[in-house]
Amino acid sequence: MTRSMLRRQWRRREARRGRVKVSGQDSLTTHTTVTTLHGGRLTLCVAAILAVGCASGEADHSGDSDVPHVELQEILRLGDSNSDGPDTFGRIGGVLLDADGRIVVADAMNHDMRVFSENGEFLYSFAREGEGPGEVRRPCCIATGPDGALWVRDVGNGRFNVYRTGESSAVYERTVLVPAEMAGARGLSAPLVFDDSARLVVVGRILTPENQMLRGHGIVDDAAQAVPTLLTRTMVTEPSDDSLAVHMVREREGGMLSVWYFYQPFGPSFVTTYAPGGDWARAVTSVPRVERYSVDGSLRHAIDVRISPVSLSDRERRISDSTLTAARTRGVEIPFSTPATKPPLAGLKFDTAGRLWVERTTADGEPREADVFDTDGNLVMRARWPRDIRLGLESWVGSDRVVGVGSGEFNEPHVVVMRMVPVQ
Repeated sequence: MTRSMLRRQWRRREARRGRVKVSGQDSLTTHTTVTTLHGGRLTLCVAAILAVGCASGEADHSGDSDVPHVELQEILRLGDSNSDGPDTFGRIGGVLLDADGRIVVADAMNHDMRVFSENGEFLYSFAREGEGPGEVRRPCCIATGPDGALWVRDVGNGRFNVYRTGESSAVYERTVLVPAEMAGARGLSAPLVFDDSARLVVVGRILTPENQMLRGHGIVDDAAQAVPTLLTRTMVTEPSDDSLAVHMVREREGGMLSVWYFYQPFGPSFVTTYAPGGDWARAVTSVPRVERYSVDGSLRHAIDVRISPVSLSDRERRISDSTLTAARTRGVEIPFSTPATKPPLAGLKFDTAGRLWVERTTADGEPREADVFDTDGNLVMRARWPRDIRLGLESWVGSDRVVGVGSGEFNEPHVVVMRMVPVQ
């Protein structure tokens, strides 16, 4: 794909964003409490204006000044809008560092996989576009399997592909299909994880006995089978549309009826994330509370965070007003307006050690920030990194290295490798 073609696609994609959620970038925390289950009973500590210590396993982080702080400093960036080389990406669907330090990138727009050395030298590509063995369409959400193989969620073909990567090439091993009970997950970009018994956890939507497709995940019995059997299924309860400030729009053109959802610009959203081992977390970004669950759906703990609201900047208000005006010009009756403040939470991300990164909302133009919690819900670190780098579904967070997605001059995607540097 040439540079001009990429630029046109990027601009079209940006123009379409008025129909979907305009994401406010985000902030969070000075005091944190953790709610845990004791003997089947839920113990809750209510955060007041003054921090109050809590018993029954709730962590009091009023002494947060002792928590280590790190800066994520860029050490390598891949992405060149001035050429048609292998480091020109269309849309990055997933990244990771493998056991040998190689950078693996899934390009969901160009339908291929690329491997670079730890110094950024292009090594090789594999998995061309198609539906045959080892081929992909819109690859995303890559992960290292329990046996060291590279797993790729092949979104366009509704399956998972498994490869062995080496120094100069990759070998296709097998394909694993999404179980029939989770057919609604076949076209979704979603995390790729395994439980503590090395079983594949398929994340997406599950068909209920009432023939409804609901958000959730299922464990399959043997990922070595081409068509695995679904062993367990866990539903993820979704919040109401009212709590998310979302408006369903129905449009009819000729004999065609289209339905789409318009989210309030810089409004709340429902976010989930999955950890190695199968733990998962959820939050509504307008509520400073994050719940962490085991793979079977049992609540492990909840983290409540005391926050200060972050106001929209003049630039953000203009973006919101313009988006709402464009929708109303089309005849869409929007039941909400530009909010005065942004939701306190920006997003959630697990690292390879199972620590939960809770990204805060920050003021427009300010660096991104996150509080990092261990598997027991204790605040163990605070991190800060450049605003243009996202740590979303497609990113990868290790013990001392992070691979995020940035953007260049024409908003083209970049792969950015960062290291964690302690702040004294």
